[in-house]
Amino acid sequence: MIFEIVSIKFRKGVEPLMASNPPKIAPQPNLQGNHLLIASRETTAVLFVIAAACTWGLTGVLSKYLLGSTAPMIVALIQLSSSMLVSWIIVTVKFEKVEISGRFLVASVLGVLHPGLSTTLGIVGLVHLDASISSTIWALEAAMTMVLASMILAEKLSVIQVVLTIVSVGGVFFMTMNGDQMKGLTESLYGASLIFIAVACCALYAVFSRQISKDSAADPLLLVAGQQTIGLLVSLAMFPFHWSAERLGELSTMSIDIWLVCALSGTLTFLVAMGLFLAALRYLSAGFASSFLILTPIFGLASAFLLLGEVLTGLQWIGVLIILVSVLGIQYANSNSER
Repeated sequence: MIFEIVSIKFRKGVEPLMASNPPKIAPQPNLQGNHLLIASRETTAVLFVIAAACTWGLTGVLSKYLLGSTAPMIVALIQLSSSMLVSWIIVTVKFEKVEISGRFLVASVLGVLHPGLSTTLGIVGLVHLDASISSTIWALEAAMTMVLASMILAEKLSVIQVVLTIVSVGGVFFMTMNGDQMKGLTESLYGASLIFIAVACCALYAVFSRQISKDSAADPLLLVAGQQTIGLLVSLAMFPFHWSAERLGELSTMSIDIWLVCALSGTLTFLVAMGLFLAALRYLSAGFASSFLILTPIFGLASAFLLLGEVLTGLQWIGVLIILVSVLGIQYANSNSER
């Protein structure tokens, strides 16, 4: 009984105190919400890369179609000029004031690599190859980017990734086996070499763009416009040294549909696809983002078959399988290393 009375008095004495001075609980951060936000951004970035790969696969085939009636560097110049014009028009409408900072100028210089050298060398090499073969060689960009990202940005790279990169490069040799005589083989190797250098330029571009995307707050659209301007200047500087300059007079005889396809493919390639890829690099590592470019040859092969009726030989299919399996293996190894 005494215990009950003491217990009751204790509770009665404490309850008013707790009621008048409730304990303060610090608000807890919404970790789950933050994780969902990060996951949502990364998912969106992945979708951007896939859309960019789809666009590049399609426009590569459109460029091959244009080469049937127009000199390669003329196509490149029209594509770059059209895309640059559209880009700066959108920038003028979207931004009331554009600040040209030192970081923006440094980022714009990357236009020398892409679209400058990559576009010029890529489209000249495309003259000597089928669009389907060219698209598959571009799949090497993912492997190259991973290696360069490991060397320059210290991104993790396993031994199996290095081995598969070497194997994927070997697959390019089979891609040049078009069943023609030695002259045709030499021409194919020449075209493949030019596209291979263009792929290396794009890989370097992706690695440096990843670093700049983290350090710069500039809008991707503004970066694309600046880089296209530099890229166009590079193509103009190289134009007089190619036989395309001898066919400059053909501009006056080009049909309207060729002009429209040039303008459309250029805008899709250098504005839409580049903008999507740069936006994705804000949330994805360079190696991981580029690994999704394996989809580029898939879209390219499908587009070449549907639009141009191109069919690969048996040896070329072996090359396709070697490259695709190797690059997919690199992507799988990369995902495991990040877990």
